[in-house]
Amino acid sequence: MRSTIGDYTSPEPLAALVRAALFLALSSLPAAAEMTLTSPDLSAEAPVPAAHVFDGFGCAGPNLSPALEWSGAPEGTNSDILTVYAPDAPTGSGFWPWSLFNLPAGTTALPQGVGTAADLPEGAGRARNDYSQNACGGTRPPEGDDPHRYVFTIWAMPQESLPVDETASGAGVGFFAHTGALDSASLTATYGRPASALAGLPAAKRKAAPGGYGLCRKSFEGQAYLILPSL
Repeated sequence: MRSTIGDYTSPEPLAALVRAALFLALSSLPAAAEMTLTSPDLSAEAPVPAAHVFDGFGCAGPNLSPALEWSGAPEGTNSDILTVYAPDAPTGSGFWPWSLFNLPAGTTALPQGVGTAADLPEGAGRARNDYSQNACGGTRPPEGDDPHRYVFTIWAMPQESLPVDETASGAGVGFFAHTGALDSASLTATYGRPASALAGLPAAKRKAAPGGYGLCRKSFEGQAYLILPSL
């Protein structure tokens, strides 16, 4: 058997040597770094800590964003997007509690409480979350649900700046992330709340409260209880 390389016809053993040399040359190239996202505050093995529970609708959770760290952004990254998506929220479309855009290239970490207890990186923007706030919205699933997932994702973007401002929704920022990112990395944390005595209250009375199923302390027939929102 014979093999042709260019215009030169060579014996098969020589072709095998050429292939081996090419393989060795390619295998010696440095491997592309894999993008990773981690958090000292979150763990897949434990519920989201109480420090990151929502503050609002009558609840006074600390509502601090978790600290995040990432690495491995590919060549050509000029900014980052951070999104948090809760796919289990009973809305029909999930829930976007937090989105940041235009994180400057070279940013590799965010401290706990960024945007409140700590400053955002210069130039970064905050999208409007599904609590209708330009802020991080903490966890607050309905009582009695299985633990809800909260998917944190960092997206490496080729643009220095997205054509959006702080009126953008989390889903709008997610569109740019899903359609234009060079690479991404995610981590998923969970949080649930056990059922309480509220579960036995007639649905009509639960819905009759001002604010519906929002987190408010109300009283029906002399009994006070806590109604939780739907995230």
